[in-house]
Amino acid sequence: MSLPFIEKLFNSVEQRVKKDIYYAGDLNDINNTEVGNFAYGCLNVPWTDTNGGHLVTIKMSDNYIYQFAVNALTGAKYERIKASGTWKTWEGITKITEGNVTGDFNGYTETGIYQYGGQNYANKPANFGILEVLKRGSFIVQRCTGSNSICIRFYNGSTWSAWTTK
Repeated sequence: MSLPFIEKLFNSVEQRVKKDIYYAGDLNDINNTEVGNFAYGCLNVPWTDTNGGHLVTIKMSDNYIYQFAVNALTGAKYERIKASGTWKTWEGITKITEGNVTGDFNGYTETGIYQYGGQNYANKPANFGILEVLKRGSFIVQRCTGSNSICIRFYNGSTWSAWTTK
């Protein structure tokens, strides 16, 4: 048994959202609340490969719109907004990767959380424990949390800083 006001709200939303739309043009031209798929040849797609994808568009007003896109082949997720009538740049939604460190710490440049122990890998800090990697553009932070200390270092796009222990 559902509450009458929830059923009324659901029906109202259901009637206002266009679903199962297929887009073949410019994603910038989608300005209403809609859910659908788009072709690989569309303009203003967030990735450079030839895959199509899935798109959710939520209209808040004519000048403020939100879009969420998923690459149909890779599953990569992106979002952007239209603010004051102008589309902003697509931004990737970061997936947190988990696993074990298996080599040179300089090779860990994508956002993720990794476990590491006593192995003598290149560019490893003095402690052992958990490696956290955060990336934004070409700037990368690595933080290693051990049982007795925290070590941190930065990558500025060309060089790693030395490990600093806290």
